[in-house]
Amino acid sequence: MSLRSLLHIALPKLRKRSRRAQSLPLKRLIRQMIHKDVHKRPFMSLVMIRQELQQQELQLLATQQTPTPPLKKRLLSRRSLLKVGGLAGLAAASGTLAWLVESQVLNIVPHPVYSPNMGGTICTYNTGRGVLGVAWSPDGMRLVMGNANGHVQAWDANTGLHVIDFHAPHLRLRIEDVIWLPEGNAIAAGGDDSIVWVWNAATGQLQRTYAGHTNWVITLASSPDGKYIASGSFDTTVQVWGVASGQQAVIYRGHTDKICSVAWSPDSRYIASASYDATVQVWEAATGRPVYTYSGHAVPVYTVAWSPDGKHIASGDVGGTAQVWSVALFESNGQQQQNPLTYNQQGGYQHSPVEAVIWSPDSRYVASISHDVQIWNSFTGEQIFMYTHHTFAVQSVAWSPNGKYIASGGIEGTVQVWNALIEQGKG
Repeated sequence: MSLRSLLHIALPKLRKRSRRAQSLPLKRLIRQMIHKDVHKRPFMSLVMIRQELQQQELQLLATQQTPTPPLKKRLLSRRSLLKVGGLAGLAAASGTLAWLVESQVLNIVPHPVYSPNMGGTICTYNTGRGVLGVAWSPDGMRLVMGNANGHVQAWDANTGLHVIDFHAPHLRLRIEDVIWLPEGNAIAAGGDDSIVWVWNAATGQLQRTYAGHTNWVITLASSPDGKYIASGSFDTTVQVWGVASGQQAVIYRGHTDKICSVAWSPDSRYIASASYDATVQVWEAATGRPVYTYSGHAVPVYTVAWSPDGKHIASGDVGGTAQVWSVALFESNGQQQQNPLTYNQQGGYQHSPVEAVIWSPDSRYVASISHDVQIWNSFTGEQIFMYTHHTFAVQSVAWSPNGKYIASGGIEGTVQVWNALIEQGKG
């Protein structure tokens, strides 16, 4: 199908936009797309054509608007927003698309409860296949992703430029999880070949492999001191091994079904593991001794995350429910002292599995993904915001170390970086 034909298919969708958009000269939009250099055109799919038309539309809106004096409470301009977060100058590179989003975009995203800038997309990085894992470097300067094609890539969060590819000689199809080690000098990934791969983050050189599992490696977590990695597998075990030595230190066999997620406590003493057996089990990282079993979920538990302040654990299940519960349950006498906070996914996918939960760096908020990304207050369960800009279901999510941004990876093959600022003193 020709570009011109695709444009005529996409245009009716644009006519449903605001009155201002309806008044735009559509022929001019078509003409701009047709005369655009072929090497600078988006990939030839209806979704990408529509995104390009919307970008052209925003540029026309910007030229037609009369400048107004800045007000104290007005939204930050794109330039100001990017400078504050250190993300100025995002651009396209290596055949991928990294959109520079004009300030007008912030006026058309869903309006959040607290911050008027929240949810504004900073850039979109196209990887070509479904993104199953995404992680920030400890300094917040880079992002790494793993996708369903077996690719592990890193790019610069300040420029949007592709930095490096990490190759594994026998990796078959899927990268299920990827992490950046705390010191920032290494990246680890696990997937369907049952091996964990560790690369030098600067050079891409393969440093080490760990082959202790007998089935897919689904989840990885680094100890806060960076000395150990915990890997969870469909073989029902969680294995703790030394990053420097590659030697197994502990193997935990307390679960009766597949492991879905693992998380270290901030003090490195404990590991929490979530499983298809509908439990979250907490155990000593050094010995594997069981400490506590949380049975608040009635269905398989897909994800678990320990709050940065060490006081709470968040877990999410296949039924669309996320729960926050206190570490005091097992640090005192092992008895449950209070009911957990329960958050039910909202929007059109209430019963979709909670694929991941993450904490904000200040432990005040939790982001959970169940097709879309939802942010909610970890103390009250109140929903703060829902990010719905992915074309298909979101599979991975990561909060930047400074708390200002969230990176989310979707089945459609994009990683989107967006503003997660929440006004201080509220919520």
